[in-house]
Amino acid sequence: MLKSGVRFDAVLLDRGLPDIDGIFLLQRIKADPDLSWVAVIMVSSRDDSESISETFAAGADYYLTKPVQAPYLLAVLRLVIKGRREFKEIEASRDKVWKCMGLLESGTFRYSGLTQAHKLAWGLAQVCPDPARALLGLQELLINAVEHGNLGISYADKSLLMLENRLQEEIERRARGPGLPPIAGERASGARC
Repeated sequence: MLKSGVRFDAVLLDRGLPDIDGIFLLQRIKADPDLSWVAVIMVSSRDDSESISETFAAGADYYLTKPVQAPYLLAVLRLVIKGRREFKEIEASRDKVWKCMGLLESGTFRYSGLTQAHKLAWGLAQVCPDPARALLGLQELLINAVEHGNLGISYADKSLLMLENRLQEEIERRARGPGLPPIAGERASGARC
């Protein structure tokens, strides 16, 4: 199905498939230049650090343990679909930016929000050998800097907000300024922008 020409945004892959090892299939997907950009969400009953590390080393983008709770799966799928839509939009103008970014020898970038983080990640990815794979990593780094660094959203709070589909609302609330009350479970001394 993946080689049929239909473009998939994501693959939900069980590690313990009856006919083939999920890790083997994951490695084949990521090794194929036509498929390497597809996000792979690995599902497994294994929750030990060695299995999780092996899965990410093989190229998985996300790892969920069984039994998978529907809200977690939906939250991850929302992230994947949003990221893929953004990637497709930016991919359309890639050649134009490549000509400009290819001339860059050094520079300093300043950004203050998620929109700017996405744009900067895309621009920086264009000078990498594999822009599609670099984009995901750069976006995560730059977005985490805003969410966790500037806005002081803890990992636990981000997980809760994602489950409740309120992450964007909380980011916007915190970006408006300091002195706002913390969300449930957050220490009042968290960093603010």
